Amino acid sequence: MAQPISQYLPPSTPREVRAGYEAQFDLLANDILASSVTYMEFIFSDALVLPALQQPFSRGTIKINTTSAFNYPVIDPRHLSNPLDLALFVASFEYARKIRNTDAMKAINTTETYPGPSVTTKEQIEKFVRGGVNSEHHHAGTASMLPRKLGGVVDPELKVYGVRGLRVVDASIVPMLPGAHLQATLYGVAEKASCLFDSKRLPR
Repeated sequence: MAQPISQYLPPSTPREVRAGYEAQFDLLANDILASSVTYMEFIFSDALVLPALQQPFSRGTIKINTTSAFNYPVIDPRHLSNPLDLALFVASFEYARKIRNTDAMKAINTTETYPGPSVTTKEQIEKFVRGGVNSEHHHAGTASMLPRKLGGVVDPELKVYGVRGLRVVDASIVPMLPGAHLQATLYGVAEKASCLFDSKRLPR
C-alpha cells in the first residue's frame, strides 16, 4: 500500500518520530487484510451497531501549553487526518447496515434512525462520519517503547532515555494500539513491570 506518509503528519513532526511512524505504517498496511488482525470493532447495544476503529492510521499530538507542569497540555487527536481511516469507516458503516439487515436484527424490528436511510452515497456517508467521529479514549503512544532513532521515549526496561532513575508504566509506552481495548493489555504491562522491578532489587 503506497501513500505519501509525510503528507498526513504535522509539519513539526521530528525526523525520528516520522521514521517510527513509517515503520508502523508498514506494519499496519501489511496486516490490513489479514484475518488474524482486528481493524474494526462493532459495538452492539440493544439495536445500535457502532463501528469503532481499532488500528487507526492517523496520529495525533500532545504538546505543552505553558511553562507550568500543572497546566493541562494541548491535545489534538487529529481524527481522520489520514484518509485511510475515513475509507475504513465508510466501509464499516456500509457493513453495519448489512448487519442490521440480517434476519436476526430484523426479528427485533430495528429501524435506522441515525443517520437515517436517506444517507446513501459515499459523499453523504463521509460527511456523516466526519461530523460524528469521536474517541473511545484508548489513547497511547506518547512515550513509546521504541529505539530512539524511531522516536522512542523508553527502552525495553521502561527507563526513559537520557533520564536517570525514571521509568514509565502506563498506556503511553504502547507504540501501536492492539486490536482490542487497552485495559487487559495494560494489566499485562503492569505485571511485566512488577516482575522486572523485582528482578532488579538488591538481595535481602
